[in-house]
Amino acid sequence: MFRALLPKVNVPQQWRHSNFGNYYIHDLETKATYPLLPPTDPPVVSYATWAPTGQSVAFVASNDLYVLPSPS
Repeated sequence: MFRALLPKVNVPQQWRHSNFGNYYIHDLETKATYPLLPPTDPPVVSYATWAPTGQSVAFVASNDLYVLPSPS
């Protein structure tokens, strides 16, 4: 079962099939929501996804790849 969500907000289009956004992690158990990175305008994160184990998040910000080992 999922323990957290990874919603994307403030989504401006870059090209036809690509965009940026501010990502947030919402913990379903504690009902707490916090940003993956501090929100920016315009957003700099172009992609974020959970690891297959669900224990870490990988994301691309400003053309650099990052891994957040434990988002909680």
